Amino acid sequence: MNHLSIVCILAITAKYAIPRFLAVFQSKPKSKNVETSDASTMTEDEIIDDAEVISETPLPKRAPNAYIVFIKAKMAELRLSEPGLLSKEYMSRAAALYRNAKK
Repeated sequence: MNHLSIVCILAITAKYAIPRFLAVFQSKPKSKNVETSDASTMTEDEIIDDAEVISETPLPKRAPNAYIVFIKAKMAELRLSEPGLLSKEYMSRAAALYRNAKK
């Protein structure tokens, strides 16, 4: 490409592409049809009440699956029978016992 071609491309880009680019990113975002509470219009008491409701809502606990129950029991047995090992070793032994018991 020669210098004249590069100058023409830059001129066209500056005249058309850059203003379009700026128009898109400087425009206001489109509003969504989602109902949200605007914190700027809420009083301090309403914000505190909302936070308390969220923090006081208990989350449902998941029931432990068979693997968790088995591993917990076997690790307790292993700790009693072989004290002094690392937790990683207890876990690997309990996992091996689970694999054998599953077969």
